[in-house]
Amino acid sequence: MSAYIAPTAQVYGSARVYGSARVYGSAWVYGSAWVYGSAWVYGSAWVSDSARVYGSARVYGSAWVSDHMAIDRPDGYVTLGPIGSEDRYATAAWDYQRREICVRAGCWYGSLAELEVRIAAADTWPKATAARRRKWRTQYECLIAAASWIDPPSNWPEVAA
Repeated sequence: MSAYIAPTAQVYGSARVYGSARVYGSAWVYGSAWVYGSAWVYGSAWVSDSARVYGSARVYGSAWVSDHMAIDRPDGYVTLGPIGSEDRYATAAWDYQRREICVRAGCWYGSLAELEVRIAAADTWPKATAARRRKWRTQYECLIAAASWIDPPSNWPEVAA
Protein backbone atom coordinates (compact mmCIF):
# COMPACT_ATOMS: atom_id res chain seq x y z
CA MET A 1 0.00 0.00 0.00
CA SER A 2 1.38 3.41 -0.87
CA ALA A 3 0.92 6.66 1.04
CA TYR A 4 -2.50 8.32 0.82
CA ILE A 5 -3.31 12.02 1.08
CA ALA A 6 -7.02 12.84 0.97
CA PRO A 7 -8.18 15.76 -1.20
CA THR A 8 -9.34 17.60 1.94
CA ALA A 9 -5.98 17.28 3.72
CA GLN A 10 -3.12 19.77 3.30
CA VAL A 11 0.52 18.75 2.75
CA TYR A 12 2.91 21.50 1.74
CA GLY A 13 6.32 23.08 2.22
CA SER A 14 9.02 20.43 2.32
CA ALA A 15 6.81 18.03 4.30
CA ARG A 16 6.97 14.34 3.35
CA VAL A 17 4.30 11.62 3.51
CA TYR A 18 5.48 8.18 2.46
CA GLY A 19 5.38 4.44 3.10
CA SER A 20 1.85 3.35 4.01
CA ALA A 21 1.09 6.60 5.84
CA ARG A 22 -2.32 8.24 5.53
CA VAL A 23 -3.28 11.91 5.90
CA TYR A 24 -6.95 12.72 5.66
CA GLY A 25 -9.84 14.77 7.00
CA SER A 26 -8.82 18.38 7.50
CA ALA A 27 -5.35 17.45 8.78
CA TRP A 28 -2.28 19.52 7.84
CA VAL A 29 1.32 18.36 7.42
CA TYR A 30 3.76 21.15 6.63
CA GLY A 31 7.17 22.65 7.20
CA SER A 32 9.78 19.89 7.22
CA ALA A 33 7.53 17.36 8.99
CA TRP A 34 7.52 13.70 7.98
CA VAL A 35 4.66 11.20 8.25
CA TYR A 36 5.69 7.67 7.33
CA GLY A 37 5.46 3.97 8.08
CA SER A 38 1.86 3.02 8.85
CA ALA A 39 1.09 6.28 10.65
CA TRP A 40 -2.21 8.13 10.25
CA VAL A 41 -2.84 11.85 10.71
CA TYR A 42 -6.47 12.88 10.54
CA GLY A 43 -9.26 15.03 11.92
CA SER A 44 -8.04 18.56 12.58
CA ALA A 45 -4.52 17.52 13.61
CA TRP A 46 -1.44 19.49 12.53
CA VAL A 47 2.06 18.11 12.10
CA SER A 48 4.62 20.84 11.51
CA ASP A 49 8.19 22.04 11.74
CA SER A 50 10.55 19.02 11.92
CA ALA A 51 8.13 16.68 13.73
CA ARG A 52 8.06 12.97 12.90
CA VAL A 53 4.91 10.80 13.04
CA TYR A 54 5.70 7.21 12.13
CA GLY A 55 5.32 3.55 12.96
CA SER A 56 1.75 2.75 14.04
CA ALA A 57 1.04 6.26 15.38
CA ARG A 58 -2.44 7.73 15.11
CA VAL A 59 -2.54 11.53 15.51
CA TYR A 60 -5.96 13.13 15.33
CA GLY A 61 -8.44 15.57 16.81
CA SER A 62 -6.92 18.89 17.84
CA ALA A 63 -3.38 17.59 18.31
CA TRP A 64 -0.56 19.89 17.18
CA VAL A 65 2.66 17.92 16.78
CA SER A 66 5.52 20.32 16.17
CA ASP A 67 9.16 21.24 16.56
CA HIS A 68 11.07 17.96 17.02
CA MET A 69 8.29 15.82 18.50
CA ALA A 70 8.48 12.11 17.70
CA ILE A 71 5.37 9.90 17.82
CA ASP A 72 5.70 6.24 16.83
CA ARG A 73 2.56 4.63 18.27
CA PRO A 74 -1.01 5.56 19.25
CA ASP A 75 -0.13 6.17 22.92
CA GLY A 76 3.00 8.18 22.07
CA TYR A 77 1.42 11.53 22.86
CA VAL A 78 -1.23 13.28 24.97
CA THR A 79 -3.48 16.12 23.87
CA LEU A 80 -5.62 17.93 26.42
CA GLY A 81 -7.97 20.79 25.89
CA PRO A 82 -9.42 23.22 25.95
CA ILE A 83 -7.22 24.32 28.87
CA GLY A 84 -5.64 27.44 30.30
CA SER A 85 -6.51 31.09 29.95
CA GLU A 86 -6.88 30.86 26.17
CA ASP A 87 -8.82 27.57 26.03
CA ARG A 88 -6.12 26.06 23.84
CA TYR A 89 -5.30 22.45 23.12
CA ALA A 90 -1.89 21.36 24.40
CA THR A 91 0.03 18.37 23.01
CA ALA A 92 2.88 16.56 24.76
CA ALA A 93 5.29 14.07 23.16
CA TRP A 94 8.96 13.12 23.17
CA ASP A 95 11.32 15.56 21.45
CA TYR A 96 13.92 13.65 19.43
CA GLN A 97 16.60 16.34 19.76
CA ARG A 98 16.15 17.16 23.43
CA ARG A 99 15.39 13.52 24.38
CA GLU A 100 12.70 14.63 26.81
CA ILE A 101 8.94 15.10 26.77
CA CYS A 102 7.95 18.53 25.48
CA VAL A 103 4.66 20.41 25.22
CA ARG A 104 3.20 22.55 22.44
CA ALA A 105 0.55 24.92 23.86
CA GLY A 106 -0.27 27.64 21.35
CA CYS A 107 2.94 29.52 20.56
CA TRP A 108 4.71 28.14 23.66
CA TYR A 109 6.98 25.08 23.40
CA GLY A 110 9.07 23.59 26.19
CA SER A 111 9.77 20.61 28.44
CA LEU A 112 7.52 19.35 31.20
CA ALA A 113 9.95 20.85 33.74
CA GLU A 114 9.82 24.22 31.97
CA LEU A 115 6.02 24.09 31.98
CA GLU A 116 6.00 23.31 35.71
CA VAL A 117 8.13 26.39 36.38
CA ARG A 118 5.97 28.53 34.11
CA ILE A 119 2.66 27.63 35.75
CA ALA A 120 4.09 27.87 39.28
CA ALA A 121 5.32 31.45 38.85
CA ALA A 122 3.43 34.00 40.92
CA ASP A 123 3.11 36.36 37.93
CA THR A 124 1.49 33.75 35.67
CA TRP A 125 -1.94 35.03 34.61
CA PRO A 126 -1.59 38.30 36.62
CA LYS A 127 -5.01 39.71 35.70
CA ALA A 128 -6.93 36.56 36.59
CA THR A 129 -8.69 35.83 39.85
CA ALA A 130 -7.09 33.39 42.28
CA ALA A 131 -9.79 30.83 41.43
CA ARG A 132 -9.08 31.08 37.69
CA ARG A 133 -5.31 30.78 38.24
CA ARG A 134 -5.88 27.69 40.40
CA LYS A 135 -8.15 26.16 37.71
CA TRP A 136 -5.68 26.77 34.88
CA ARG A 137 -2.68 25.61 36.92
CA THR A 138 -4.56 22.40 37.79
CA GLN A 139 -5.39 21.81 34.12
CA TYR A 140 -1.72 22.07 33.13
CA GLU A 141 -0.73 19.89 36.11
CA CYS A 142 -3.09 17.21 34.75
CA LEU A 143 -1.37 17.45 31.36
CA ILE A 144 2.05 17.14 33.03
CA ALA A 145 0.91 14.11 35.06
CA ALA A 146 -0.52 12.32 32.00
CA ALA A 147 2.43 13.20 29.77
CA SER A 148 4.98 11.97 32.29
CA TRP A 149 3.78 8.42 31.56
CA ILE A 150 4.53 8.55 27.82
CA ASP A 151 7.18 5.96 27.05
CA PRO A 152 10.02 7.07 24.76
CA PRO A 153 9.77 6.00 21.12
CA SER A 154 10.68 2.37 20.49
CA ASN A 155 12.86 3.54 17.61
CA TRP A 156 13.95 7.15 17.31
CA PRO A 157 12.85 8.69 14.01
CA GLU A 158 14.65 9.30 10.78
CA VAL A 159 15.99 12.84 10.85
CA ALA A 160 18.14 13.33 7.76
CA ALA A 161 16.40 15.27 5.02
